[in-house]
Amino acid sequence: MPIDPELVRYLERLAALRLTEGEREVLTRHLQRILAYVDQLAELDTTAVEPCRHVGDLTCPLRPDTRQPSLPAAEALAGSPAASSRFFVVPPVFPADGSGEDDA
Repeated sequence: MPIDPELVRYLERLAALRLTEGEREVLTRHLQRILAYVDQLAELDTTAVEPCRHVGDLTCPLRPDTRQPSLPAAEALAGSPAASSRFFVVPPVFPADGSGEDDA
């Protein structure tokens, strides 16, 4: 898959980034190197390799899944920069007009 300026601008919009032309050029080179490496990996013969989720013996001891009392809302919100009623207040991720573009 070729990495062209149009694709980089598309990815920039998807990621809600604002890149300079220089940053776009660097990103293009990085993406090209990543894809070249993936192509190189695809050339390996892995027919004798058994599928696995982890390369080592990974154990992850979990605590028992038991019901426990929750942290009181007032205590949870005590360190929050903004709260309303029993909820955290966070800045909006998307503009209020739903356009997908902000004015910043």
